[in-house]
Amino acid sequence: MNHRLYHFGGGVLLLFLGAILASPLWAQRETLPNTPADGQNASNSSDLSGIEAEIEVVPETPDTSRSSEGVDSVGVPIPLVTPDVADSAPSPQGIPSDEAKKEGNAKKKINAEKENDADAEKSGLRAIVVSYWDLFQKGGVLMYPIALMSILTLAIGLERLFSLRKGLIAPHALFKELDKMSAEKVDPFSIYRMSKKYSSSAATVVQALLLKWGRPINEIETEYQQAKDDEANRAYRPIRFLNMAATLTPLMGLLGTVMGMITTFQTLAASSMTTSIGVNRAEQLSSGIYVALITTCAGLIVAIPAAILAHWYEGRIQKYFHLMDRQMTNFLYYLESREGRPRVSLKEYENFCATGERPAAPEPRRSAR
Repeated sequence: MNHRLYHFGGGVLLLFLGAILASPLWAQRETLPNTPADGQNASNSSDLSGIEAEIEVVPETPDTSRSSEGVDSVGVPIPLVTPDVADSAPSPQGIPSDEAKKEGNAKKKINAEKENDADAEKSGLRAIVVSYWDLFQKGGVLMYPIALMSILTLAIGLERLFSLRKGLIAPHALFKELDKMSAEKVDPFSIYRMSKKYSSSAATVVQALLLKWGRPINEIETEYQQAKDDEANRAYRPIRFLNMAATLTPLMGLLGTVMGMITTFQTLAASSMTTSIGVNRAEQLSSGIYVALITTCAGLIVAIPAAILAHWYEGRIQKYFHLMDRQMTNFLYYLESREGRPRVSLKEYENFCATGERPAAPEPRRSAR
């Protein structure tokens, strides 16, 4: 009996050692069980004899599912558990592993950071809008006409951007057909109908010159300069507002600044005397100057783009009308060669465009006898 108890205690000790070796926390040594020393087992052999009476001996049955390996000579099973097998054992089904938990926590952290960034961006934009509106209100009454000038400047700038195009002032196709007809000595009715296809400043000038058909070259050149100046003035008309905005808005901003400074110094003069008079007056003066300079800044913000747009559009107009002067040379020579031909009225041109019928040629004058 003592022999069997000795082997049973050895098997229990081996089980404890296998569990310790299989534990992944072996390196930490913090959760290791306190096992009794061998000397204590030898000294307490008398206690084992007392436990012998309490242990019920169960007859052992051979286990055919186990191989001879892992069983000692007496028949006590020895667990064959290694640290590598225990470390590589998969987690139970349905329970996420440590790596999966870490990955899930990382994704949650990234999503939370994205949401925080989006909220911060929205709050930042909202704060910017609120701060600009506060500055607008602090600027005073003159901020409203400056804002109106900014809206009109933007609208006129966009309108001139689409209106001052080459196809609407001096289209290349018009001059190409005009040179071809002039070389072929085409009648003025066909030239007038061709010019109606191009809605442009050059087409309007051509139509005005055709009304001088058969007249001397000095009248034709005078009419050409007059018609070209009219079209240039029509193109320049909206740009004059840009020049006015570039000049007027800084003056409006300066006026608002002067009015704000007058109000600030008037407030300082009327303020009561306190113990910390220097600090109070410095704060009032700085806040008053800060508010007074808002209108000057707003006026310059409107004036600088207006001046740039006006200068750029004026350059485009001059460029296209100089191109018109070069392309009209051949046509003016053709009109000069037609001097002495019967004149054609605007009604006859419009009638030809509508019906396609040319007016009857005038009868030659008979000499009086």
